[in-house]
Amino acid sequence: MQELNQAKTETLQELFTTGIFTHGGEQLTYDKNILLDLSLWSHAGTVLADIASLMDQISDHTLKDDDKYRKHLTIVVMNLFVAHVIGNVTWVAYSRDKNNYASKSRDNPLRISHRFLTSVVDRLAEFGFIEHAMGFYDRRDPAKKGKTSKMRSTRKLREVFEAWTENMVTLSPHAETIILRDDDGKAVDYERDTVEVARMRKHLTQLNEVLSKVDIRLDMTSDELADLNEQRKRHRSMPIRYWRKAMHRIFANGSFKQGGRFYRCWWMDIGEGLRKRILIDGEATVEKDYSAIHPTLLYARETGQLPPDKPYEVEGHEGDELVRRVAKKLLLVMINAKRGESVKKAFVWHRDRHENFTDEERSRVAALDLDEITAKLKMRHKPIAKHFSSNVGVKLQYEDAQIAERVMLTLAKQGVVALPIHDSFVVQARHEAALVEAMEQAFQWQCGVVPVIK
Repeated sequence: MQELNQAKTETLQELFTTGIFTHGGEQLTYDKNILLDLSLWSHAGTVLADIASLMDQISDHTLKDDDKYRKHLTIVVMNLFVAHVIGNVTWVAYSRDKNNYASKSRDNPLRISHRFLTSVVDRLAEFGFIEHAMGFYDRRDPAKKGKTSKMRSTRKLREVFEAWTENMVTLSPHAETIILRDDDGKAVDYERDTVEVARMRKHLTQLNEVLSKVDIRLDMTSDELADLNEQRKRHRSMPIRYWRKAMHRIFANGSFKQGGRFYRCWWMDIGEGLRKRILIDGEATVEKDYSAIHPTLLYARETGQLPPDKPYEVEGHEGDELVRRVAKKLLLVMINAKRGESVKKAFVWHRDRHENFTDEERSRVAALDLDEITAKLKMRHKPIAKHFSSNVGVKLQYEDAQIAERVMLTLAKQGVVALPIHDSFVVQARHEAALVEAMEQAFQWQCGVVPVIK
């Protein structure tokens, strides 16, 4: 392979060594990168034609398998396109370590080969389609941390991207969508599907096929979306990418009976206010959710009845909306806490990272007696108190995920698309009645009580 321009290589290495450098008057930072996603694909005719043209230009004829080379080229270029859509200074980080491309790994569903992948990257760099920075160990770093290899598209490749759109990005039909994690949150490379996992995989494939055929977007212009994504980047939130609509189920603690909720779709990463602006095939939508779903599941199990009215109301603070919000979070923390875990510390962690309190509200919350509120909640919910701090929450997630699966499958048979957000669903407004009926039936099927739906 021809050597990359030495000055450019040194400049790029300076970026990965110091974390920042100036290019064309613009400061580029090390953290503007995405990790190579081995499951990205496209079935769009425009994309496939352009990939074929790139093949003609860069193909390495020492590697005899053209189909395999095309597969690797497609994955690399689709990642470069996604990085380009996010911003032209965004890099795609990838590993050149052979050990990271085990052919039988569930993280490598397309059997990506180290030899073919590095050949594609090197040839794209040789022919001027990408800028490339080889990973290396920084000897100036006392911790001896390495820098991952990274690439990004040049103007030459971005000219190819001009005819592409985000909707042309898809998930490979062979991508792993049923993910099992261990107690530490690390992916488990389980060997084969059980009968139950095979059933869930079949249903998930059917539901993702439904989602792939509809247009799901926000009721805003492309300029408004770009501005919104800039705001989200500043707050370190995931940019909204309309092509991210393939659901994954993620299980916890090494068990297919814990967790299992649906994740990784763009509408799951936005707040209620933005969700009101979701359009499905250009139609306005409505969202309905189960009220207090986890307390309701526990009450149904222990008493065969619903929780008391206003489950988050605290004696002595009736009508205080801020205390109700705090009580709601505390009760959910109590349900999800592990044995021995401090409910108070867990609540403070969530408060500081996830709750949108104003400065005035934050001062009021800090002054509340959390121990008193916790004690009153335990008394109010005595029938289910034995489940508090027992790590039951992750098991309840499995139950609500089974309910969600049933809701979506029921509606799909009626030709209705439902977008899940854990305990709520978004459908076209004209299907609101069908959604409520499906939610009631699914919940009764799971635990035998009629839920409160808001």
